[in-house]
Amino acid sequence: FRSPRGTNGANKMLRGTALLARGILPGAALVAVRQETTSNCESGRFKFSDSQLFVPSRPYPEWDPNWDFRAETQDAEDKSKEKTRPGPTRHIILVRHGQCDETYGDDARRILTPLGRRQAEATGVRLAGLIAAAAPDSTFRLHVSGMARAKETAAIIQPYLEAALARPAPAPASAAADKDQNGPLAAPLARRPALEVEAPNFLLNEGRPCHVVPEGSRKGPSMSQKSVHRDGPRIEAAFRALFYRSRPEKVTEEVNDEVLKEECKKSKCPKPKHEYEIVVCHGNVIRYFAMRALQLPPEAWLRLSTFNCSLTYLAVRPTGGVSLRSLGDTGHLDMEHTTFSGHHGVEW
Repeated sequence: FRSPRGTNGANKMLRGTALLARGILPGAALVAVRQETTSNCESGRFKFSDSQLFVPSRPYPEWDPNWDFRAETQDAEDKSKEKTRPGPTRHIILVRHGQCDETYGDDARRILTPLGRRQAEATGVRLAGLIAAAAPDSTFRLHVSGMARAKETAAIIQPYLEAALARPAPAPASAAADKDQNGPLAAPLARRPALEVEAPNFLLNEGRPCHVVPEGSRKGPSMSQKSVHRDGPRIEAAFRALFYRSRPEKVTEEVNDEVLKEECKKSKCPKPKHEYEIVVCHGNVIRYFAMRALQLPPEAWLRLSTFNCSLTYLAVRPTGGVSLRSLGDTGHLDMEHTTFSGHHGVEW
């Protein structure tokens, strides 16, 4: 949990910690406790309470190496007693839903437009190409929010992913060394693991993850304090459930040093695996995730732009390092298929 502002925030934090210890609240990876005070606009800097600002564990621009509470805690003596291999690199690909009909207020009627469905089809093709280039033992999971427009987008994308995973993976490059001069490859083509499809997750639903800086020109107290109070903890919980480093994999006792050395001689030295989380959700959620993952002020989220069916791609290394590989990428969409909600193209 992050440091609270003020004694009232500290009391709330203690209460949240107590509930966590008693098992009333889920684990820290799934729940974020926001610290708020009853005072409003204490410093006068913003139209909202300073207590609703996100408080980093280390002041910007420092990096917190234990941001997910998974950094190594064993001492050198403990590490020497067990053999481990690096855990997988986690690839988190955030997909904004396709364009939807925004003339209705209720979620069930905000379904994709014909253009939104074409955007989703093109995105499925793009992600299938990514699967084709992935290592044979890479795993893929599909996540989706509980909102109609995201579920419809995911349903269009899913068959493309499944078809790509059903095709045999290309032979590893190291297999060439085992090839007979006149014979086939010694290692057959591998079958990829099947797509893991998660149930719709309401934590990924659209909302207002935190306040916006700079604020709008509207005078008076911010009208978003209630929505941030309502949506912020939920979206932070979604972030913590997806963004974390993988743990080292223990090597079984049967795999001794000599076996590992022999594998490396044959160019089959164990390498970190890769796992892909494809998450179909919403613009505000994606922008918040990007800022949080990079340990940048999340209140800057509205300065980012994510078009419909754009891809935002972050990688989390087993060391805890995080890199943003693309933000709002629409390279798979023609300009006539590029939209930001009701806006077409880029001149708006």
